[in-house]
Amino acid sequence: MDVNLKKPLTMENFSLQILSSIALFIISFFFIFWIGSYFEVDIFPLENRTTNFMTFHINIFEKYVYAIIISLLTTLWFGLSLRGKKRIISTISYGSLTATALITNSSPLLDVSVLISVPIITSFFIFHFSIKKIIQIQTNLLMSFFSLVVLCIAVSGLIISMISISTSHELPGGIRNHAVDIFLLFSSFSPVFIFLLLTGSFIKLLTFKGIRKFKIRIQQKQIISYNIKRKNKFLFLSLFIFLSVFVALLPHQSFINSENELVGADTVDYVKMLSNIQVNGKNDFIYQAFVVQNFGDRPLSLILFSQVLTIFPENPYQIIDLLPVVLSPLLVLVVFFLSREITKNDTIALFASFLTAISFQPLIGIYGGLYANWLALIFGYSSFVFLFRFLKRPNGTNYLFFAILFFSMMLSHSFTWTHLALFIGIFLIVSSRFKMYDKKRVALIFLIIMASIAFDLGKSIMTDTPSVIERDVYSISKNTSYLNLFSIWPNLAQTSLVYVGGILGNFLILSLCVYWLVRSDLREMPNLFIAIFLSLAILPILFGGELIQSRVLFNIPFQIPAAIGLVYLANLHRGKVLVIAISIWIFTMAVHLVTNFI
Repeated sequence: MDVNLKKPLTMENFSLQILSSIALFIISFFFIFWIGSYFEVDIFPLENRTTNFMTFHINIFEKYVYAIIISLLTTLWFGLSLRGKKRIISTISYGSLTATALITNSSPLLDVSVLISVPIITSFFIFHFSIKKIIQIQTNLLMSFFSLVVLCIAVSGLIISMISISTSHELPGGIRNHAVDIFLLFSSFSPVFIFLLLTGSFIKLLTFKGIRKFKIRIQQKQIISYNIKRKNKFLFLSLFIFLSVFVALLPHQSFINSENELVGADTVDYVKMLSNIQVNGKNDFIYQAFVVQNFGDRPLSLILFSQVLTIFPENPYQIIDLLPVVLSPLLVLVVFFLSREITKNDTIALFASFLTAISFQPLIGIYGGLYANWLALIFGYSSFVFLFRFLKRPNGTNYLFFAILFFSMMLSHSFTWTHLALFIGIFLIVSSRFKMYDKKRVALIFLIIMASIAFDLGKSIMTDTPSVIERDVYSISKNTSYLNLFSIWPNLAQTSLVYVGGILGNFLILSLCVYWLVRSDLREMPNLFIAIFLSLAILPILFGGELIQSRVLFNIPFQIPAAIGLVYLANLHRGKVLVIAISIWIFTMAVHLVTNFI
């Protein structure tokens, strides 16, 4: 509550503030649609597996009606909300502009009044919270209204999405899903969110000085830490695993995929590779997996997937296409344990596992058929769990499991190994610089990394084939150029909005990550871990094309900073309602996307 209110809040004042809040959110809601149509913002909806390009011309009413409603309600808001002379001056000035526009029927003048409405209101709020209290407002009431509005948008979006699925994407009576419309509009700015997140993390690392003590736990004053019972954790985790299976199975259902089409783009390629390694019998099996197929960059993945086809040989295309049903819940589990290991916070871990089920990696994995990348990520994130356990509590078991999982990642997908190994190396160098962990333990981890490099070079010499490092260096050099510096925005827009179905352009998850960045304290190990991970993507963003950018972004666990951002929000007044609303909205968009994978 605004503590500077001098008078007690009477019923009359409370009613006025209710009206003021309602007016403000009607203004904001209509302004979103008006401004998107006015500037003809480019949006990229995924429809029937194709990313379409269109301009935002989505209106509930005629544009002129929007302008009248926004202008009149803005005038009303000035009269209800501002104090003293500012109320009189603002109401008369803005009201006169609106009245003149309406009387003279001047569309340009009315457009000006709408264009300046929200910026003026925003400037008043900035002045109110930073300099002098000029608005008669209860911040708790405003937060409550905001949370309820977002909740209404999210719930209505979910209901309409379910209706859309049941009616084969044909909504009755011209009904639109405004949760999707607003999502597409704001997601068009996802390149900005990604750029701010990555460069902000990098700058924060460069400018961060005076680190002396690292706290393994998130500070209690910043994050709610519920004492979650084991039974409740099991129930929530089981629910999120079920959710991941539901999302993976959804595009295969007959009411969506009536012709039983393949969903994963790379499914056919995987079946061909698996057929090739099995065609000449057991003698040629290993050679095909480690050397021939795709230059041996994913032998363990091919071996494991071939065993799946041995168990279910009837329809190899459908079986491989259904691999996400196994891979998605495995990733949910791994992210839960990784998040809990680095944050020591069950709430964050559960949020991260929930977001994993409906965020970038499973959706891109399903859409693109990135099964080896996905499996390698599961091994890689699992190795992180035992990495931190060994660094904090060194014993042979943790070290052995880290080594096994690290080598499994290497043999599952070479680029994922290159990226995550580089991250581990940089993180260990930083941790050594600030004496976070014992130097001997760090040296032992480096020993595993060097052993994997030696294994790669030895395999290259024995088979007379390029090593993983050589192939990745060649691939990176082929897909990067200093000329990309002059086309950062087009490249990043292509990566986030068009490539892999535009799935990377999820403004809700990216906004949560940016909110985490603003609130984060790099003296805490989890925040440092995430900041280094994000900072590694700077070079691909500056010099890379869509292929290298999407590969790097796919490997980043965005769900962890987003989960921390959700927990930060939960600590605000009515924050729990807002968190529920955002979660429903993200789930709604996941459902909307997977139903358009066909």
